[in-house]
Formats: sequence, structure tokens, C-alpha cells
Amino acid sequence: MNIYGLKTKNKPLSVKLSQFFALSLTASVIAGFSSTFFSTTAARAENSAVSRAQKYRNDGNTALEAGKYAKAITAFGSALKQMDQDGQNSSPEYLSTLVRLARAHKESDQLDAASQRINEAANLARKLGNGDPELQATFDSINALCKQVDIDTLGTGTTNALKSNSSTMTVVKDSSGYKVTIRTPSKFESSTGNDKVDMLGLDPVVTFSLAQDSDGTVRVYDVKGMRMHSVEKAMWVNFFGCRFGPQNEQSYRPSTISAGKMGVVKEVSRDLPPRIFAPVAGILAAISTMGQPVDPPLPAYTAPIEAVSKTEPASQTATTTSPPTSQTEAITKSEPIVQSETPPVSTPVVQSETPSVSTPVVQSDTRPVSTPVVQSETSPTSNSAGQTLTSEESKPTHKSETGTQDKAADRAARLEEERARRENERKRRAEEHARHDEEHRQEHLRHDKDHDDDDDDDKRDMEREKEREAERERERKKEREKELLRESEKRDDDKD
Repeated sequence: MNIYGLKTKNKPLSVKLSQFFALSLTASVIAGFSSTFFSTTAARAENSAVSRAQKYRNDGNTALEAGKYAKAITAFGSALKQMDQDGQNSSPEYLSTLVRLARAHKESDQLDAASQRINEAANLARKLGNGDPELQATFDSINALCKQVDIDTLGTGTTNALKSNSSTMTVVKDSSGYKVTIRTPSKFESSTGNDKVDMLGLDPVVTFSLAQDSDGTVRVYDVKGMRMHSVEKAMWVNFFGCRFGPQNEQSYRPSTISAGKMGVVKEVSRDLPPRIFAPVAGILAAISTMGQPVDPPLPAYTAPIEAVSKTEPASQTATTTSPPTSQTEAITKSEPIVQSETPPVSTPVVQSETPSVSTPVVQSDTRPVSTPVVQSETSPTSNSAGQTLTSEESKPTHKSETGTQDKAADRAARLEEERARRENERKRRAEEHARHDEEHRQEHLRHDKDHDDDDDDDKRDMEREKEREAERERERKKEREKELLRESEKRDDDKD
């Protein structure tokens, strides 16, 4: 039986052929439907993945503009994860998402995370050879408050230990000085090579504050997440901080180390060599470059240029045409290009990748680059939409170029204002830092004075206690004499 349930025996040849063709046609239709179905499903899956990433980015942009920074951080993080899965982690969209995520972290005062993301964006921009419209401004604003410390500047021992454990270090400027954060995937211990403190242990997150006094003293305090192993005590103790004094003639620093355990704090004075101070010196070097331009500089943003067809449409109004010459070619050749029988007009040249020259160029289209400019007055000019423009219709070009330069001037003015604002902010923070140092110095002096007063009080208390003890001893001696006298009188009575 065939698929129709009809017997083929004793059927005419024409019927058999028609049934065969019907079967073949049905199979072809089924195969074509299956191929179309699976290809459509794959295309929809691909489009769905792209749509998800774009949807996350749109949600993040909306939340960022609305000031909902926590929601923006979540949305941009989901977008990056989706683009990683789609293999789009080297695209301009990925770069833009990193920049906006860094902005969201900064607005949320998560400067550590903001610095990490903006540095990822800077590295990707250098890889792509093109920046992002918001990259430079965002990088500058974060770099003035937070800095990624170069691990290679922390001395050989610290550098090797942190690198081998994939650690990162950031320093954040705050009202009292600077706060340093060391992040590591997991806890680790590292040898110091010292016969007194032979091991250091770091938690996954280590934080401490750092300040430098006017006399060169550097204070590392409020340390959390760091331990050291004492050879003498054969035990681990928590490291609380260290005061590094100014460097002496032997390049050593008289220092006071603070450590303890279970509520007991002990301070030890040592002259520490330069290799112990090297990590702190590297952090101070990073602090000195906060807010400064980076080397190599970040790539400037260049908008993508749409391709313009070289084929010029047939003119309905002109009888003769000349080969089109692009604006870039005109600037490169440094030859003035004007329309015939038209007085040359000095028109500002729109910035492009080709070095500009002081040659007047008359353009005949509102597009800044790659627009054909003809030499004949009667020759038509084609725009990107394929419409024909005469030389009279192309006159608004000068206004468009002027508007472009006005925007560039406005942008330069805004950048200058931003730089001035950052400079004022740095000065204000420096004044606050100096004021805080002075308050700390006065507090330290008061503390020393109180300590001296306490010592005097303790001495007087000891003298009074000695006097009281001597008085009690005299009383006891009198009592013993009275007791002996009574016993003697009793013996005399017994004799009588």
C-alpha cells in the first residue's frame, strides 16, 4: 500500500506515476518546511539574545538617567553578562556599557568598583582604537577620587605575593586621607623573610587608612583583614597599623608597629629598612598621580562614517558633470576647491582624521565628510538619500559647519569648566586634609599632656599610698607594744 492506502496492483501506469509524483511532492514540502522551521528558530534565538542585551542596556540607561543607580548597576551587569555569552565583549556597545556601569558605581559612592570598571573600559578602548563619547569625562572624574595601584610598584616581595594570588589594589580619597583596599579571590599567607615576623596573612578583602603628615611621617591605621606571625611568640596576631617616621641618614625609618590579639594591643618600635616601606611608597606614588592624565592617553571618540556611493545619479537639470572630489581629498591635496563663477568663500573646515590646513574649502553638502563637491556650477550634487541638490540648494552648508564648530566650542568650554571644578575640589580637599592634620597634631599634643598629667597623678598616688602604709605600720607597732605591756602586767599579777 502507498501512503494513501490504495492498492497499486493492476493499476494503469499513469495512475502509478501520478501517485509517485504526489508522494515526491509531499516529501519535498515536508523537507522544505523543516528546513525553514529550524532556520527560523535559530534566527529567532539569535535575535532574542541580541534583544535581551539591548533590553538590559536600555533599562540601565533609563535607570541611570532617573537616578536609580542600584537598578542601573544590576541592568548594566546583566547586559555585560549577556554580551559575554554572545561573544560581543569586544564591541563598541560593550565599551559603552562598561562606561555607564562605572558612572552608576561612582554615583552610588562605590568608587572601588567604579575604578575597576572604568579601567576595563580604558583597556578595551585602547584595544579597539576608538573611545566612547563619555569615556574621557567619566575616567577623569573617577581618576580624581579613586586610583588603581600598579602592583609592580610595591616592591619585589609584595609584588610577587599579590600577583601570584591575582590581587588588585585601589586607593580612594576621603575626608580624612586615603583608604586602600586589597582584593584577593581567597585568603593567602606569604613569607616575609624576616626573623621576627616571618609570615603575613591576608583575608579576601583587606582595608586600611593612610595619611602623611607635614614632617614626612606616614601613618597606616585602622587595618582590617591582615595578620602577622610572630616567631618569638609562635602565634598569629592581628596587625592594626604602623607609624613610619621620616627617613634617617641610613635610609631607615624609625617606626612603631601596633598589633595584638583578644583585646590585648602591643606596640613595638623598630627601625624599618626601605624594602619594608616599599609597598607604602608605591601607594603614595599612585596617590600623587590621582587626577593626572594617563599614559598612554585614552583614544578619542570618532563617530562611524557612513559609506557614500561613488556612483553619481544622472542629472535631470545639468548637461555636463565633473568627477566628484571628496572633502578629505581636497584637504590632503591642499588645493582650493571652488565652484566655477562663484566667489570663494572662507568656510571653516569640520574636524576629521585628516590633518586640516588653512585652505578655504567650499562644501556643497551638509554632511561633514565624504560628500561629493563638484567644480561646475551647473553640476548637481548628490546627498546620501540620492536627492539632487544644486549649488543654490547647498548654501546652508556654511551654517551647518558653523553649528558644528559652536558645539565643539561649547564642549571645550564645558571641559574647561569641569577641569576648573576638579581643581577647586582638589584644593578644598587639600585644605581639609591640612586642617585635619593640624587637629590631629593638637589632639596628639593634648594626649601627651594628659599622659604626663596622668603620670604625675600616679606618682602622687603612690607617695600617698606609701604614707598611708607607714601610718598603718606605726599603728600596728603601737598595738603590739600595748599587747606586750598587758602580757607583762598579767605575769606580774600571777606572781603576786
